[in-house]
Amino acid sequence: MPIAIATVDGGRTSVDESALDQFAASIRGELLKPGDSRYSEKPVYNAMAADRRPALIVRCTGTADVVDAVKFARQHNLLVAVRGGGHSVAGHSTCDNGIVIDLTRMRGVEVDPESRIARVQGGALWGDVDRETQAFGLVVPGGVVSETGVAGLTLGGGEGWVRRKYGLTIDSLLSARVVCADGSVRTASAKSEVDLFWALPRAPRRSFNQIAPYSTGTTYTNFTGQADESAVTLASTAYGANMARLSVIKAKYDPDNFFRLNANISPAATARA
Repeated sequence: MPIAIATVDGGRTSVDESALDQFAASIRGELLKPGDSRYSEKPVYNAMAADRRPALIVRCTGTADVVDAVKFARQHNLLVAVRGGGHSVAGHSTCDNGIVIDLTRMRGVEVDPESRIARVQGGALWGDVDRETQAFGLVVPGGVVSETGVAGLTLGGGEGWVRRKYGLTIDSLLSARVVCADGSVRTASAKSEVDLFWALPRAPRRSFNQIAPYSTGTTYTNFTGQADESAVTLASTAYGANMARLSVIKAKYDPDNFFRLNANISPAATARA
């Protein structure tokens, strides 16, 4: 029996059972639908999103699952939300009748005490990072709540207990492995995919791509959002040339505006031509 799922353009599409079964067989994680026993196992943190019921939840176990989920969603033009730690205050880690790419099973943290670098998967919480770094007497500037997701807090700036001495979390970001809207995997840093790395902390979470495992400088500037035309004007005025640059980068990595939830940056029309 086909399942009706929301699309990125606000409509609905039907995906038949055979396509869902084929997709489920291709991933190492789980594909969950309403009615499955584990569908409501990990509810969304914020009550603002309590009434949202995604049509599909993909519980990924690694980057390959994330890639397959993005490609499946793109193939069927599905509305996508990404859940990292699931601590989104505004409930952006879920969506109504779309597909949620859920990273909560990807909580691995590896610490190299000699280089003092932590490599953290996209679904990890700050409690996971603190547990591993404290074993070596180290700390990463993080949040004040251990249940906060690392990815979301980092890309949002990140204020924590040690910020006065060590700065924001984003100041410690060295690189990010990014699954782009076309399913390609890129590593953004000060030496590779430099424009994408420049854009990550300045843009809203998930406005271009989905973050998979990454290691934890750059300067963070808060983002004003784009809920309507007045907000677009405000953001453009505040950011000036930086706003134009973000739109060009958005057009390069997500020309069709596939990742559009949360405060969104529209791709620059000139860059897509």
